[in-house]
Amino acid sequence: MYKKILLFIRFLLYLSCIGTDVTDDYVEPTLRITSPQIISIKVGQKFQFTAKYFDTSGTQIDNPNLIWTVSPPDALTIDDNGFATATKDGLATIQVSVVTALGTTISAETSFPVREVVVITETATMTTDTATTTSTTSGTASNTTDSNTSTSTTGSGTATTTPNTATSTTNTSTTIGDDDVVVTAPQSYQGTIQTTSSYVLTGSYEYGLNDAGQLVLDIAADYLASKALPGLYVYLTNNPNSPSGGYKIGEVTVFSGAHSYILPSSIDVNDYKYILYWCKPFSVKVGDSTIF
Repeated sequence: MYKKILLFIRFLLYLSCIGTDVTDDYVEPTLRITSPQIISIKVGQKFQFTAKYFDTSGTQIDNPNLIWTVSPPDALTIDDNGFATATKDGLATIQVSVVTALGTTISAETSFPVREVVVITETATMTTDTATTTSTTSGTASNTTDSNTSTSTTGSGTATTTPNTATSTTNTSTTIGDDDVVVTAPQSYQGTIQTTSSYVLTGSYEYGLNDAGQLVLDIAADYLASKALPGLYVYLTNNPNSPSGGYKIGEVTVFSGAHSYILPSSIDVNDYKYILYWCKPFSVKVGDSTIF
């Protein structure tokens, strides 16, 4: 009788984890440019582009046969490894493509200006719980950029969790000297966690590099998660329905308020597209958020 009661309780917990009747783990194969987005580059300067390819489960495929091209062809030169040299003033578009296991070709691209002289406009924004301060320093000219992309060291590990009572973030901080003439955009994303189950799970966050150059997932003070859920884990993934091929940040130990996860240096900010909350004992999704 005791065993039957335990089985019944586990069955109820399993049902409460589930938000949908069927979980579809299929995702479209994706090719993503993961190097920092260029705002502007000076003629003669070099830049290493990187891209990663993910299959229909969201798992990164090692050593894909990437094809790099540039338009117009005289704007930059680029080799088979994505190493580019700016050659002519004007707007340039870098495109990378790959043939998937399904036989289809997918691609990603990014556009930016090439300039004989690079001068940028700098904007810095710092946010705290009590005040917001914005300062702006301008140069002598400005540039525009257009980017369109189509994550991803795979593995698991332990992240550092640091509860905090105030938030302090820098969205942009760009200082260039005479020799620093490849200007890249700050890499930071903001979003909201949402529940996909009957359990409470909500909160906003910022995901990006801090002032020390560390990749951090900062969960805001409005975060709230149910303590009743057994074995709740948080992942970074490229599949919103499965942790397969993703990075396990760790078990959830903070259920309300602001806290942070400091992630390993092997992960780039564009490596993973989703934050996934996962009921590990029953292997079902509890909540998620799309990072970008």
